[in-house]
Amino acid sequence: MNKRVLYLVATAVAIILFLYGYHIFPIPGTDAVVYIPTAYLYAKGHGLINPLYYITQITDPSNQNLYNYYVPFQAHLLGILSSIKPDYRTIFTWCALFSITGLLLYTRIIASYFSGASGRLARVMMLLSLPYLSIYLLPTVGRPESLTVLMSMLVYILYRNRTHINPWLYNAVLCTLWGLMLATQIMSCFFCFLIFIAYDLLNSSNIGRTVVINTLRLAGIALVFCLALMLSPIGLTETLTGIGRHAAYVISRSDTNLKLFVYYWLLAPLNFGFLIVFLAAAFFHIKYTVGRLRQLSVLHKVLVAAVHLVIAAGFYKFILYAAPTVYNATQFILPITVYVMMSLARYGQGVKEKLPAAVLLLTFAAGGLLFLRTFLLFIDYMQDGKTFQAGRQVAAEIFNKYPRVYFTGLWCLFDDPNEIKVFDLRYYKKGDVVVVQQAYHEFPPELKGKCTIVYDWSTKERRTFMGIPLTRRPQGYSFVLCQMNEDAPAK
Repeated sequence: MNKRVLYLVATAVAIILFLYGYHIFPIPGTDAVVYIPTAYLYAKGHGLINPLYYITQITDPSNQNLYNYYVPFQAHLLGILSSIKPDYRTIFTWCALFSITGLLLYTRIIASYFSGASGRLARVMMLLSLPYLSIYLLPTVGRPESLTVLMSMLVYILYRNRTHINPWLYNAVLCTLWGLMLATQIMSCFFCFLIFIAYDLLNSSNIGRTVVINTLRLAGIALVFCLALMLSPIGLTETLTGIGRHAAYVISRSDTNLKLFVYYWLLAPLNFGFLIVFLAAAFFHIKYTVGRLRQLSVLHKVLVAAVHLVIAAGFYKFILYAAPTVYNATQFILPITVYVMMSLARYGQGVKEKLPAAVLLLTFAAGGLLFLRTFLLFIDYMQDGKTFQAGRQVAAEIFNKYPRVYFTGLWCLFDDPNEIKVFDLRYYKKGDVVVVQQAYHEFPPELKGKCTIVYDWSTKERRTFMGIPLTRRPQGYSFVLCQMNEDAPAK
């Protein structure tokens, strides 16, 4: 088995990710509505706004729906790139290209170890890691991590090649990447920079020089970050003020318990088994750090320990404070997985290494099955006809017929986000029409008996492949249009 097989698998996965982006599959979920409408409206010349996300009522007193609740680089960049042909399809295709680039960079690194990997199982694990990683890289998730996954991989590659790059160029590119990461997803820069410093200290022979250089890098990061915000349509001050209001609102969230933790860290389809990969990386990191600390001075050890304490505190404060915020860690999945693969190669196949290797192999295999399931659902989606393009045409007819449309999902089917509203059970009126998506959830029980279905664009519920159940819900843009028979109860 040679590395050509590895590249063939990577190419196949890359093509599938591109098809997902182009056909906008799976339907945009998670937090896509928080970010993608802004990029879409910017591409159409409306500025950085988002009329579909309720948080603007808190962060923007001017009631202009300004996108000031989050750092702007992802939305701003996608808006610029998509301005040639403003469309959701263009935006998600760009997201797919970011994912594909990161995956191919990952493949290029592990390919150098593929032929020399000790044993067929090691090579099988490398192959299986490609479809496994793709479940983290679905373009329609729509969060800023679609960009920071690539950025973190680029930082990792720079560090690996630090001795072969001109120091001035090396530091300029690093600071630019980190500054743009900070302007894309704040936690990505926070953790990436600190982990970088930890390894910089561990591998440094001149501690004073290392401290000075990283202090200067921090200043460079701040400069790039401020420039990115100043060049955005909303500006530096307004963005930072809005982020402050948003942070004060969300930091109090408490959606975490053991059940949620197990789901988001182990079972969630978008990052299945992440805890296993993370623990494997932590195992090898501790092993490497302990070995290096034995060779360092007391002051060196103190600084390394201090950086690790800050990382641990940040991990507790910004990742573990709520189970769904696992995305603050999963955005490093590419460099984490490379690190684990290289560590297995470095330390050999002792008893302590065979156990994580075996568990990782099983995790990658299970993740590969999830990837296969998603691909089978994509084929079903295309054959079913309830695609984005078809749904867009139906939505246009609905919009022309009804003056005001509400939605429980499928916001991307409508051409102008300013003309549609999120359905709110507290405020509906008789005659309001509501788009109720069929994917992912049952018909809302709150609407039963209170509305009449005036247009049915639904499809069969259960999806199977050769008689094997794949999901209990369709995965496309099927929906029903309901018209409310009464006003909402008075509060």
